[in-house]
Amino acid sequence: MRTQRYIPAALLLLALTAPGAVAQDDQGGSGQEPIPAYHSPLASAADNGQDSETGDQMTPDTNPLSGVQDLSLGNSAMEQRTYWQPHVSVTASANSNAAYSTSGGWSAYSTFTGGIDLHRVSEKSNLLFEYLGGGSVASGGTGNSFLQQFTFGDTISFSRTILSFSDSASYLPESAFGYNQVGGVPLSVGGPLGYQPPFVPSQSVLTNFGQRISNASTGQVNVLLSGRSSLTFSAGYSLLDFFGDNLLNSGDMTFRAGYNYQFSPANTFAVFYQFSGFRYSNVNQSINDHSMQVSYGRRITGKLALQAGGGIDLGMFETPLTPSSTGGTGSTGGTTNSLYWSMHAALTYRLERTALGMTYTHGLSSGSGVLAGADSDMVTGNVSRPLSRVWSGGINLGYSRNRGVGVATAITPTIVTPISDTYDYVFAGANVSRPLGRLMSMSLGYQMQYQTSNNTFCAVGTTACSSSYIWHQVLMTFRWTDRPLAF
Repeated sequence: MRTQRYIPAALLLLALTAPGAVAQDDQGGSGQEPIPAYHSPLASAADNGQDSETGDQMTPDTNPLSGVQDLSLGNSAMEQRTYWQPHVSVTASANSNAAYSTSGGWSAYSTFTGGIDLHRVSEKSNLLFEYLGGGSVASGGTGNSFLQQFTFGDTISFSRTILSFSDSASYLPESAFGYNQVGGVPLSVGGPLGYQPPFVPSQSVLTNFGQRISNASTGQVNVLLSGRSSLTFSAGYSLLDFFGDNLLNSGDMTFRAGYNYQFSPANTFAVFYQFSGFRYSNVNQSINDHSMQVSYGRRITGKLALQAGGGIDLGMFETPLTPSSTGGTGSTGGTTNSLYWSMHAALTYRLERTALGMTYTHGLSSGSGVLAGADSDMVTGNVSRPLSRVWSGGINLGYSRNRGVGVATAITPTIVTPISDTYDYVFAGANVSRPLGRLMSMSLGYQMQYQTSNNTFCAVGTTACSSSYIWHQVLMTFRWTDRPLAF
């Protein structure tokens, strides 16, 4: 039965690769000019004297304000070219409390990853494919683990209609919120495509070490009514499944319909209706969330992308939940309706030598595998800039607070109890990097993660029960990235 849940995403991926595969592109042939080397924001000081990309070299962002993705600074010169680029990395790390015990104890890990990034641009299509795979070999602690990340997206443009399809999946040994085993920089909450939180599974509660799979599939239609206005219809399905742990597997269906109006070249207004339906495969809970929101966005290509919006939610969920004889959650007494508020804000700002990013989200979520529905807050931030001619550095932080809705479900190693717990989780870290030649780079990183709860929480599969957990991690990564290759 578990395998059947992944079949729709696989079929969607198969169907959507066809447009990008058959699109004709004069620039994709052997006559294409060599692609210049790509310089990331973190490497802007280590470019051997070459200037980093400016706003004049970028095309404006055209994402609808009421759509699936956050606004961006625009499309870089690399994103306007057809290329593929392989990369390999080796990371040595040490973790002070990988097993989430009350006594701690350092463990060492060696992580090996390899992947490929592919981008194909044609007259009407803009296709993205990214893959990363690898694993960690442990010396003590939690044992060996594997990681897989896959992202696919395609945008097809017609005269007055823009179709977008995407799928993003990950197979990780820890919660994605704050996970940085891939080289010292935590994963983006929205993934490589910059999904807004309603379209990705919630993973903002720190749980024990154990493999889990998450997937988010989306489709979007943006209909241009005029040069200033458009209608956007978006739909998505996301899932979060745990392997070998007594945690809550969940799926979320999301639908959004919105109207966008650009009242000046830089400023946009949007209003939209959103429905989210949370379902659980191993608990008798059903949550329906209806929301009306308004949003404001401001874009200055290459320099600023700002959006902020919010509204009122009507949440409908089952209550009370009662433990069953098999250790799961059984019968309920009926449906409870409650009013909540929701908000989402995102900022990307680039100065001459500094890049800044922040996001904040408040609203109902699936509960991250620990709560059968949660009223959640989540904030992340990052800053990066050159430190010298060859060294670059950055800091990152994140905070989440999840409160069980009504009689949300908390899990212990043996029973499920209907209580309303609250989990506060914070991570913070820093990293520095420098190139080692034209294709190699090295980075050093540190990160702290800390979680506390108003009730004792037992890491599943262990006897370590506590109201708080903390661990520290140090990393050193060597990365090889080939130059972008035309095809």
